[in-house]
Amino acid sequence: MNESLTVNAQSYAARRELEIAERLGSGKDGTVFVAERKMASARVAVKAHRFEELYFREKLAYERLRKLGISSVRGFNVPEIVDFDDDLRILEMTI
Repeated sequence: MNESLTVNAQSYAARRELEIAERLGSGKDGTVFVAERKMASARVAVKAHRFEELYFREKLAYERLRKLGISSVRGFNVPEIVDFDDDLRILEMTI
């Protein structure tokens, strides 16, 4: 796992009053963590991307899906973007 991705995720979480709970998984694009809101019992996924180009491509795909009102594909729920940070290359999504 890329240590800078963990640092970026932790920085993002600190700025948004989230607490990183566990790592969901990782791959060539980045690492996904479960985070919990400190003030509410809500869980979200925080994805830290390795590469800027892939981050923006994924962010744009989720924005297009939201604009088109697509919330599921073939019976599978599509995560929705809750928030993001372009500098840290972080997408916060529903679980």
